Amino acid sequence: MDVNQASSIVSVHQDAKKSPQHRDPEDQGAGKDDQPGNESGSWRELEAAEVDANLIGGMTPEAQAIIDTLNHRIEPLRAELELAKGREAHFRELAARHSFLNIPCRREFIRELTHVLTHIDHLSAPPTMIALHIVGTEEVRMKAGRAALDHVLSDVANIFQNLLQPADILGNLGGNDFGIILLSESGDSAPAFAARLKEAVRAYVFTWAEQQFELDVLSGNRLLRAEISAEAALDAADQDLRKHLSIMR
Repeated sequence: MDVNQASSIVSVHQDAKKSPQHRDPEDQGAGKDDQPGNESGSWRELEAAEVDANLIGGMTPEAQAIIDTLNHRIEPLRAELELAKGREAHFRELAARHSFLNIPCRREFIRELTHVLTHIDHLSAPPTMIALHIVGTEEVRMKAGRAALDHVLSDVANIFQNLLQPADILGNLGGNDFGIILLSESGDSAPAFAARLKEAVRAYVFTWAEQQFELDVLSGNRLLRAEISAEAALDAADQDLRKHLSIMR
């Protein structure tokens, strides 16, 4: 076979019954040079099949070399694509978490709140949004420094998490403000639950460099309904929180 001559490729699954004698009109009458076994024929039909996007049968060495070259070029691109996907997933995870607290940041908390509101009809009881403001952290910041503030916020987040059920969602809304989506309790018990959070924080005494600091919590809640947005629910809970400023100890 002269590999420098072009050959037509016929897929076996498309033309499996076609015999070597049934050729295209322009191939007919080409003469005895076209008969099987004559290497001087200008066109010959070769059977080919596709397996995993590769042609087998009737493939010239040149064609195989081209495919091998393409494969060598594609494989590094595939590796780079997988690496990029892994980096994207890593950055998405970082974007969803607070910078130093082991809880969601505000953006991720709002996303979770939106998800709850979207599927609220499937919940057995309406959930509650609780907004929390930690009182006393500014004193920690001014007297003990930024590192002390980060530490006390981490301790408070742990206190909250220990009182929550696995279904509940805790997030940081920025600085010393936290939010809780209460899914394990009914709306009627949200104030009682917030009171437990307040009691736990007030019982905690933060010590840093031989200085002691006492903390308090202001809270507000909003019963969630499908017709409100996540930002509207958050604002309503915050408005309820600010009503309690007068009873701050």
